[in-house]
Amino acid sequence: MANVDKRVFLVCGDDADRIRQKADELVRQCSGGVSDPFAVEVFREQEGKDALEVLAEFVRALKTPSFFGGKTVALLGFSAFEKEPAKSKAPKDLGPLEKLLAELSGLLAELPEGIAAVLSGPDVDKRKALFKACQGAGEVFQLDKP
Repeated sequence: MANVDKRVFLVCGDDADRIRQKADELVRQCSGGVSDPFAVEVFREQEGKDALEVLAEFVRALKTPSFFGGKTVALLGFSAFEKEPAKSKAPKDLGPLEKLLAELSGLLAELPEGIAAVLSGPDVDKRKALFKACQGAGEVFQLDKP
């Protein structure tokens, strides 16, 4: 059971089914089961939307204040977490996706009041800023196959 007093949740590992189930459970818990589009925004990669476009929409949603109480913003099944740059990489050497992933770490560490974030996907590096930001601001679920 997740601590819903926390506002940032990262579900990662290599067990895709368990990651999907846990992320869906967290979205339900954070939103109180409400499916109102003003209260719950879910972003997934799909045909016609690449990782950069989906991540950009997710970041914009995190930056948008909640107008009707709290809101839950979810980035589910994201496949490009491995593109997160190392801290040692110069900002001028980063591509657009890398820049956005670097920005996301800082944004999650200082998430606006009234917003809960759920992120899920494989290949999150425990040594990098995103994992540490999620760990510091909320809860991380590492779900690996036995």
